[in-house]
Amino acid sequence: MFKFNGKQFTNIRNNKLVSVSDGRDEEGKAIHAAHSFGANHPAQRWKVVYTDKMGGEAYKKKGIMDHAYGFKMNLEFYLRSRLPM
Repeated sequence: MFKFNGKQFTNIRNNKLVSVSDGRDEEGKAIHAAHSFGANHPAQRWKVVYTDKMGGEAYKKKGIMDHAYGFKMNLEFYLRSRLPM
């Protein structure tokens, strides 16, 4: 299980972070859990974009924020890497 702190997903059992493979911003690039690469490493920084904020792609749903984990419950979302393009 992972917790989102506003910029990183941390595994609550082993403290590994969700990371983009090879640190490259490419569509469909694999992600995995890895130890921290250092504070604010771009390959381990994320932005959660809820589908109700995606304009024409949106699902018209509302969720309740679960502050324990940093997510809105029962809403689909996309993960967007914060790697420079």
